[in-house]
Amino acid sequence: MLVDTGANVTLVRTDLAQKLKGNFIYTAPNISLKTATGEKAEIHGKLDAAIECGSRKFQHKIYVADITDPCILGLDFLQKFNFMVDLEKNEIRTGGEEIPLFSARAEDSKLCSVLAKEKIIIPARSECLIQGVPEASGKFRYAVTDFPSQVSQKGVLVAATLVDLKKEAIPVRVLNLDHKPKTIDKGAVIATCEPVVDIVARPQGLSESLHLPSILENLEGLNEEQRTAVKELLQEFQNLFSTSDSDVGRCNMTQHRINTGNHPPIKQYPRRLPLAKKEEAERLVKGRFVRNFSAIARPLHKLTEARSNFNWTEECEKSFNSLKQALITSPVLTYPRTDKEFILDTDASNEGIGAVLSQKIGNEECVIAYFSKSLGKPERNYCVTRKELLAIVKSIEHFHHYLYGRKFLLRTDHASLRWLLNFREPEGQIARWIQRLQEYDFEIQHRKGTSHGNADALSRRPCKESCKHCTNAEKKFGMETAISVKVLTTEDAWSSSEVQKAQLEDPAIKPILERKLNSEDRPSWQEIAPESPATKRYWALWDSLHLKDGVLYRKWESDDGSSCRWQLILPKSRIQEVLRETHDSASGGHFGVMKTLSKTRERFYWDRLRADVEKWCRECHACGARKGPKTRTKGRLQRYNVGAPFERMALDILGPLPVTAKGNRYVLVLMDYFTKWPEAIPIPDQEASTVAEELVRAWISRYGVPMILHSDQGTNFNSALFTELCKLLGILKTRTTALHPESDGMVERFNRTILNHLSLFVSKNQTDWDTHLPLFLLAYRSADHEATGCTPADMLFGRTLRLPCDILFGRPSDTPSSPNEYLNNLEARLESVHAFARERIKLASERMKTRYDSGATGHHFKEGDQVWMYNPKRRRGLSPKLQQNWEGPYTIVKKLNDVIYRVQRSPNAKPKVIHINRLTPYRATDHSSV
Repeated sequence: MLVDTGANVTLVRTDLAQKLKGNFIYTAPNISLKTATGEKAEIHGKLDAAIECGSRKFQHKIYVADITDPCILGLDFLQKFNFMVDLEKNEIRTGGEEIPLFSARAEDSKLCSVLAKEKIIIPARSECLIQGVPEASGKFRYAVTDFPSQVSQKGVLVAATLVDLKKEAIPVRVLNLDHKPKTIDKGAVIATCEPVVDIVARPQGLSESLHLPSILENLEGLNEEQRTAVKELLQEFQNLFSTSDSDVGRCNMTQHRINTGNHPPIKQYPRRLPLAKKEEAERLVKGRFVRNFSAIARPLHKLTEARSNFNWTEECEKSFNSLKQALITSPVLTYPRTDKEFILDTDASNEGIGAVLSQKIGNEECVIAYFSKSLGKPERNYCVTRKELLAIVKSIEHFHHYLYGRKFLLRTDHASLRWLLNFREPEGQIARWIQRLQEYDFEIQHRKGTSHGNADALSRRPCKESCKHCTNAEKKFGMETAISVKVLTTEDAWSSSEVQKAQLEDPAIKPILERKLNSEDRPSWQEIAPESPATKRYWALWDSLHLKDGVLYRKWESDDGSSCRWQLILPKSRIQEVLRETHDSASGGHFGVMKTLSKTRERFYWDRLRADVEKWCRECHACGARKGPKTRTKGRLQRYNVGAPFERMALDILGPLPVTAKGNRYVLVLMDYFTKWPEAIPIPDQEASTVAEELVRAWISRYGVPMILHSDQGTNFNSALFTELCKLLGILKTRTTALHPESDGMVERFNRTILNHLSLFVSKNQTDWDTHLPLFLLAYRSADHEATGCTPADMLFGRTLRLPCDILFGRPSDTPSSPNEYLNNLEARLESVHAFARERIKLASERMKTRYDSGATGHHFKEGDQVWMYNPKRRRGLSPKLQQNWEGPYTIVKKLNDVIYRVQRSPNAKPKVIHINRLTPYRATDHSSV
């Protein structure tokens, strides 16, 4: 507890306040806490608590905040209870009682410096022991070293070590973190020592001190006055009680005897711990550094099991002492090296699992770390194979920080684990374990049990008949057992004998292998002539074919002879399994032909290998769904030209845009295909009722009812309300195909023109865009259109619009003599303009078709063809970048025209009308069903 006269209020740390939940008021007070550095700290609430100073208790309201000290007594507490602070005597007084204070300077005076005995150079990035001399002896004997700031600033760290200051020289362990050597001069301060008051031998993990007052708080049958009296008595005679385990409770200061009965002296720490403290008590000695930890600690673990009686036996005492001794005895662990391969040895027994992580340095395997774990009751019922796999999973997860992203060697004495990791369709717990292991790059090596002693190689036992896991595995995976028992005993499908058997069953490999097994002489052409072309190609490679354990391999060498590799001659029956692993699996990665071909050639060889790899990659369903075809199908441009105003018009919704002051968020865009006359109407929403109302108000009421209305597949345009409106007005409603905006290209291009214009004139907050639309429409309607060669105003009104510049600079106007003359002139002008525009539109359409068709593939589908369909999806919570954009296979149901098809996923699925640009031939095969 800190007494701070500079603090206006009394504070308590948040974690301590939360232990008194009953009195903790979680309402932030109307007060601002400002620290000594000027920063503001958050106050979490108030706490009504009793503060004990000396022999008295004071009830006071304390503020709860995130502070460093446990509690700070401020001026509000000192003034409220009339405390007098005497800095000369280092005490505070209240009610005639004097309470001593301890300053930081007093604590610093207890420190002792350690000087370097001689000059020494610490190599770069290395650790060493140097001799130190205490600056002054006699203050205290036992101390713990720490590093001073002037040493740490040089990049040198000092390890905390328990030392005896009465020795002439004490060892100091230092570490140079820099890339350059560091020099420590003779007489330089290399460490500071802090005294150790008590060294008590006790079980590991009991790091908290037991104080007499905290124990007395739990005494039953005593009131507050009686507790205070007992406390004062025990504090007065505290030197009468035991200070260590070796002190059995007797003293020679007074002539009396204390009979403790079955209870140890009050200062001796109890051995039993609550289950919640188990992890803390084991932290220093757990299997990370102690070999065979689980087996040694098994008697201690049994004491903490539920429904077990606590009985400290000789076996428990022996186990406890063995763990303490293991911390200070060899073997000494080695630091890991990044340039060496890690070796992980795993094993399992009836009681636990263990692992040893090591590296081969020179001719010796040096231990990096140990790992062990006792098995729970359900885990002890596992079969041997399942326990061994559990040992691999838990060991790799434990050493994740060493092994992830690096290739390492995994050694086990259980041979069946090699095929266990190659299950075709694992399920349940096995599938989850194998999925975890696929994140790591390792090679499994089998060792005999006699050579596997470093990982607790215990005698292996057969699987129990009651193991349901192995029985179910036989049924699920179709495994055949060598004998008729309920155990999972199957031969390795990739053992030498099995591979040789498969090669002899392959008609193309059999003649070559039989000749190699019986004789090393190459058969003549007359002998090989009746065989298949594949056998003849193997015969041509005779000098490169060799036997290894009775299995046929091909030895491939580079042109310069600098490298070679052994390729297994793969039988045809194993090709799909290999390609599934080198391409479809997580380690295969679904890469393209060249990467898959390189990965496969590195290990295998067979006739027509490249063709099989290309076919496999081309027909991969997963690759097709994600990557799609290299060249997309593109149909030819279909033209739709009109010859009169308002025969066909388009509409679309542009937005959402920032909400304006008038509440508008979208733009309803309307445009005539012939005159190119546009309307852009700001609207607050894109509901069907809003769109229909604006269509009637802004277009139909001014220009009449169009014959054809074209839009995309927006729900507002295809709603029942909009459909009924078109039906009542006699409008033919057409729409684009899904995800094909090119079918409404005119209005889509106009949308881009609107956005380009608005971006040049809107304010910074972009909320005034609707005020700029009228003048934008004036500018667009009075500008020549590229397709027609005339302005939309000329096409619609037969005259040029009068612009603000005409008012500024002046422009003569043609005033007709009479209305009839104006009407005649207008009719003639409109006929001339429209005829000119029709020719221009026709030419522009031909140019566009020529340019577009230059990239067309000219592909056509027939009814019954299977196709991929491009269908990118956006789902909430999922990234579109990780989605598969192609779906299939779909079947062509009907060809509607040259570029529009009706497709169907299955006979019961809803048909879809799709543009040919979203379709591509389906040639894939679902490899998972092969």
